[in-house]
Amino acid sequence: MIVDVSRIARMKGQEGKLLVCVHYVQSVPWNISISIGSEVKYRRCGTVMLKKAIDYSISTKRGGRFGLHSLPSSIDFYKRKIGMTALGLDRKYQHLKYFETTIAQSKEILSLGD
Repeated sequence: MIVDVSRIARMKGQEGKLLVCVHYVQSVPWNISISIGSEVKYRRCGTVMLKKAIDYSISTKRGGRFGLHSLPSSIDFYKRKIGMTALGLDRKYQHLKYFETTIAQSKEILSLGD
């Protein structure tokens, strides 16, 4: 995961506020099936990385706000599982769907189990 702290929020009510923009977050779905005995070893890596981005956003005085561009295969994860707000396709960024969170949404993400 790579983060950028030079970005500002686009979401209505958050416009112009600083946020952390997450680039290149990557976890692979086949990690779910990697196990040692009966214990899954690498489950929820994506959620853990996003929580770290939120922690970093808080520590850099951005309140927990973060944004990211999603690959098509991850849209459902960010929208339904994580609860981010979709702000549409970004023509300036490979036509990928752009998501952001409010401070309240980030608090909800932090409450998700690891």
